[in-house]
Amino acid sequence: TSPLPFQLGSARAPTLDAVLDAVEAEGGLLSINHPGMPSGEACMGCGWTAPIPDCRRITAVEIANGGGLRLTGSAEGPLSGLPFWESLLDRGCRVTGIAGSDNHDPDSRNGAQPPVGRPATVIYAAELSQSAILEGLRRGRVFVDLGAPAGASVDLTVASGKAQAGMGETLRARPAARLRLTAKVSGPPDGTVEFVSGGPSGPATRAPVPIRGLSEVTMELPWTPGLKWVRADVRGADGKLILIGNPVYLRETRGGR
Repeated sequence: TSPLPFQLGSARAPTLDAVLDAVEAEGGLLSINHPGMPSGEACMGCGWTAPIPDCRRITAVEIANGGGLRLTGSAEGPLSGLPFWESLLDRGCRVTGIAGSDNHDPDSRNGAQPPVGRPATVIYAAELSQSAILEGLRRGRVFVDLGAPAGASVDLTVASGKAQAGMGETLRARPAARLRLTAKVSGPPDGTVEFVSGGPSGPATRAPVPIRGLSEVTMELPWTPGLKWVRADVRGADGKLILIGNPVYLRETRGGR
């Protein structure tokens, strides 16, 4: 493994494609970290301002960042990466939402740095190995833990007729189909599951369903024109996001195919 060029716009990394070429040559993947942070003189190099001509080569986006959570107290605050991520999803990009504690000084004891592992990226992997974890991340079998109770989890299945798909997978169904959304939740005894859906036709829409001790929450959703993705998030009893799921992607088929 050799050092990778990262100074985008420099002679060593003149374009984003050049950076991606170097990353992929090493068998790695690229994540855009804390894209909602300010940039320029406010925070040099912190936010993301470069165009993304081909989002198929972007594996992940950091939708929650420990520094941002510490400063604003919320994954939906002004430094959130959620709007940036959802804009890519609306374009039809398959990009995994992840999180990072962003602790540059794990020995810090004065609260200046967020604790390691909060927020956390939780990956459903076939085994506990680097290759399996990276594969799970590439596939989108991931949810983000923003500080939920220990052992909390969320998973999503979307079905139409006999066809079904899980987080990171694609459900293909005919236009005007009805979708059955099933979120499996463990951890919080109270709160809500929020089914979030979106596409290029407008901003993401949210449909909250109370948990009330349930481990499985379901709802039906009509597949409207332009709908491209749906995910399941979990809010605690205080209304704050504690878990963010990755999407099931939706694609229309016509006829019997």
